[in-house]
Amino acid sequence: MIENCLGDWLFNSSSSCIFSLSARAQIKYGVITHGSSGGVLTDTTLISREKIISFLREDAGRPLKIRELAKQLKVTDDAYRTFRHTVKDLERDGAIIRLRNSRYAPVESQNLISGRLAITSSGFGFVSSEGSDLEVFIPATSLASAHHTDRVLVKVTSRGGRSAQPEGEITRVLERGKNQLVGTFHRRGRFCYVEPDDVRFGSVVTVPSGQTANAEHNETVAVTVEKWETTRSSTPVGRISARLGDRDNPQVDAKAVIFSHQLPLEFPPHVLSAAEDIPQGIPTKTELERQDRRDLTCFTIDPRSARDF
Repeated sequence: MIENCLGDWLFNSSSSCIFSLSARAQIKYGVITHGSSGGVLTDTTLISREKIISFLREDAGRPLKIRELAKQLKVTDDAYRTFRHTVKDLERDGAIIRLRNSRYAPVESQNLISGRLAITSSGFGFVSSEGSDLEVFIPATSLASAHHTDRVLVKVTSRGGRSAQPEGEITRVLERGKNQLVGTFHRRGRFCYVEPDDVRFGSVVTVPSGQTANAEHNETVAVTVEKWETTRSSTPVGRISARLGDRDNPQVDAKAVIFSHQLPLEFPPHVLSAAEDIPQGIPTKTELERQDRRDLTCFTIDPRSARDF
């Protein structure tokens, strides 16, 4: 149990030395040590994601290789493998960037930002930075293979002036926003594809012949993307996950909303159980508090299948 810190040394409750902090960064950057042998902590040292980012931003001074970064943060040999995975995860998530010679730096030092892409019906888009209030304009020609709602990494190419908006180009898709879409199924001989209802998606989804679920031409369907394209000139590939029916059928609209927003199709068990517990009769207290008008004849324009009762 660590109780106090004296100078550059930490002590346990029996006043025996645990380890030396040769740099204040070990305190500042949240070294977490666990495991013990004979009262002395000797096992792995783990560094949080936030501390790695903070160190690269504020104290590193230059891009570092993983080994150099681990040495600066006093990562032990036992913890190095976990530390390496953490750095790789940060790169994958767009929190840091890998440069030449496998050196790592914070994204903002390279004029990069990460955020969600919002594409307009006109084809261009905007990305709001996750780390600031900066919003970057993305021309249609700079979208790369990204789609509406994707989380992306953006290279800011122009900061703009007082009235101009910063402009940038997408360099990498970090996370896909949607993998299920609703649209119209088209069959052109052996070539099949789905045209999404949401024009902001920006492309059709190709459907291989064996993944059509026997959907008919012009039928409304839900399509699940199985393989994403790598360039703007190619298209994602998917499979028909549900046939929703004829678009002229009013009930299809409700199904389309459910699938496009990936809402659950069934109530969870605890909700069904709570519904079963609702009494079928009117409680006596309620009858005393309200006027009974059940003897009156009432008309409604809603059908029996209406959802608002």
